[in-house]
Amino acid sequence: MERIRALPFEGQALFNVEGKHYCQFHLRPKPDLVDFYRMIGELPHSNFSGVVFPGTDVNLRLTKGTEILLRNCTFEDDTRLLLPEKRIDASNAKALGTLTLHSQQTPQVILDNATIEGRLHLGNGSSTMSCRDWSFIRAQLLGGVDFSGIEFIDSLNLDRAVLSGPVIFSGTKFPQKTTAYGIVAKGKALSASCEASYREARNAFHAHRNRELEGKFFAFEKRCHRRGLPRQLRYLLPKCLSWLYDVTSEYGQSYGRALSALVASKVVFAFFYSFFSGGSKERFGLPGEIDADSIAFTFWQTVKPFETWSGKFQPMLGSYETIVADSIHTGYWMFWTTLDSIASLSLVALTVLALRWRFRRE
Repeated sequence: MERIRALPFEGQALFNVEGKHYCQFHLRPKPDLVDFYRMIGELPHSNFSGVVFPGTDVNLRLTKGTEILLRNCTFEDDTRLLLPEKRIDASNAKALGTLTLHSQQTPQVILDNATIEGRLHLGNGSSTMSCRDWSFIRAQLLGGVDFSGIEFIDSLNLDRAVLSGPVIFSGTKFPQKTTAYGIVAKGKALSASCEASYREARNAFHAHRNRELEGKFFAFEKRCHRRGLPRQLRYLLPKCLSWLYDVTSEYGQSYGRALSALVASKVVFAFFYSFFSGGSKERFGLPGEIDADSIAFTFWQTVKPFETWSGKFQPMLGSYETIVADSIHTGYWMFWTTLDSIASLSLVALTVLALRWRFRRE
């Protein structure tokens, strides 16, 4: 590779790498916008990788290349880009503040691995903006997004994107080919003001019969609702139940989380029974051995729940003999086995319901 050599800023500030000219405009601390626009129009291949764009209106429709490369670019606060109907690759770009992308045409934009510290705003004001094949894979949208009135066409990829600021999806049209595996919403993206936006997105995915995203955005919606509940004593129980529903099954749409919670509860109760069981022998000690009796005992609470409440219950028979034998705390065991049974049945039910939700046909 030819060594990168900066040329004097005379008309175009360029350096040459392997026969291609790249812009060195970002080395100027206070760029002259006239020179900047002239550089955009004169550069033959529209490769602006690594350029620092000033916080002003930048008309990329002046570019001559069929594809615009904005990889590793930095956008200063309040940069506003007018996009042409071209493929625009802004992978690994970074916006230091608010970034506005608008177009009267139908651009294709890639913002994979981008970091937007301010608000990302798409749109043309009152008119609808069409966006074809946009991608936000692993994008960090720290200041939130405003997709009001945006019509995404063909595909939209939000895989592993992170939303950390307020979101607005008012009037947003999502394409049938929308993916958002591993998308995360946190911080202000789960504020009460975002609940309606997630509901609108969830209804759009319901119309598409996209179970995966309908469930995901329903979970975001309910988290916003939970955070919006008043801090009063009468709302404490709804908050706690909502939180448990979220943790154990992501509001009924994650059978994997429900099944994992079931297995985890069985492990916890098995250790508990092994530590505190009756009988003359030591059942568990460090480093410890597998206690098959305690494992069988905790699964028995799922197969035959609430057996300790039965009038025919005899602790000296069956699997209870090695666990509860010689124990004088009958009420103590009734409490813990009942709690085990309730947790087990609830998690089994959540697993089954989540499976039905995910694979239901209409």
